[in-house]
Amino acid sequence: MIEDLGSKVLNYARGLGFEDIAVETLEIKRTMVKIANSQPSVIQLWEGIDLSIYLAKNKRILVYNVKSDNADKIFASIKNALSRISRLEESFLYAPLPEVDEKPKPLDGASDPLIRELISDPSDLTYKLINEAHENGADRVAGTLDLESVKRCLTTSTGLDICEDTTGIIAYMRAFSGDNSGHWGYASRILNEDDLLEVPRKASEYATVSKGNTRIEPGRYDLILSPLVIGSLSNYIAYAASGLSKIMGVSFLARYRIDEDVAGERFTLCDDPSRPDLYGSGGFDSEGVPTVRKCIIDSGKLKSFLHNSKTAAFLKEKTTGNAGWIMPHPFALTIGKGELGENELIEELKRGLIINNNWYTRLQNSVEGVFSTVTRDALLVVENGEIVGQSKRMRIADTFPNLLKNIELLSKRLYKVSWWEISTAVEAPYVLVRNINITRPSL
Repeated sequence: MIEDLGSKVLNYARGLGFEDIAVETLEIKRTMVKIANSQPSVIQLWEGIDLSIYLAKNKRILVYNVKSDNADKIFASIKNALSRISRLEESFLYAPLPEVDEKPKPLDGASDPLIRELISDPSDLTYKLINEAHENGADRVAGTLDLESVKRCLTTSTGLDICEDTTGIIAYMRAFSGDNSGHWGYASRILNEDDLLEVPRKASEYATVSKGNTRIEPGRYDLILSPLVIGSLSNYIAYAASGLSKIMGVSFLARYRIDEDVAGERFTLCDDPSRPDLYGSGGFDSEGVPTVRKCIIDSGKLKSFLHNSKTAAFLKEKTTGNAGWIMPHPFALTIGKGELGENELIEELKRGLIINNNWYTRLQNSVEGVFSTVTRDALLVVENGEIVGQSKRMRIADTFPNLLKNIELLSKRLYKVSWWEISTAVEAPYVLVRNINITRPSL
């Protein structure tokens, strides 16, 4: 059904005189299970059609969403857009939708029949997650299991009409043992049950690894950041790599030239929409440009900003296939692996902190990359290469340039992680970073 809807909308908008038109249609089936006190507490089911519509006329641009497949309602919204667009100013970023030399192809292998089946009944999988947490020492757990199936179609005035099918699974759990807690998350297009069951295992491990409480004072520490933490922070790095952030003057990366050192030489951060197992992957961006793997940072050197046709034209670059009609963005982030096991990384840390999770990340100065983020769940204290206790909540308060340049070692194991503080899912290792400022929150 949605295969025809985009064409109908496009033809109607073209008849009203719009010059550039793109219609992105999503047919979504989704189930979310919320877990509280080791029991499923709420099960929510969604099924519907979401449309995103891009309209441009006389270099004026309007973008909006409609949650309906009712053609009359959609046509009325387009007619209303025609009356409003003339009141807008010409966009200084206007560029026509791109004519691509090579037509994109749907991403193969990004749809899992098992996930589609579980959307109808996730109960067995839910209890398997809960039981795994208790078998690994948790007193109780909370979290969510989110399953989705999406048909995505894009129709544009440049002649593109393409659809692709994807699935997705996101799970995160918080495990409790006495006064301590641990957290883990997972996201993928394809369900790997062993990887999924690591969510309750890792959360329980962090909740039970140490019962002793150790008070630490503010100061500079060497840290091991879990995949959850470096995954969260890498989202902010990728935001700084957006061409729109550079144009708006809110990117700490804008001061650097391509191929200039911005991080430790072992650190690589890429966007890889072409991998069908990574959550967020897809064969084409919102302008119909084929997606490809590209590195933002490669072996410590800045390699690319992320562009749509507009930011690329403004900066005299080429689109990287990362549209976002308004803001270019990553689809599926990956961080390169290192050479050490996780226990070896702790031995190399010698003395410092292991941070399991973080939240409330804030940029105090986006141009300089000054940020803070509050630790959450397990904050482990390491002495002589061994975990000796847990501390209570602290805050990383430093700069992204300092954080990146002090990355020294990474684990060889990668984890596909996501939760609500990681808006773009990341495949990430553990990361050892030296000399980072730690403060104590006042509240």
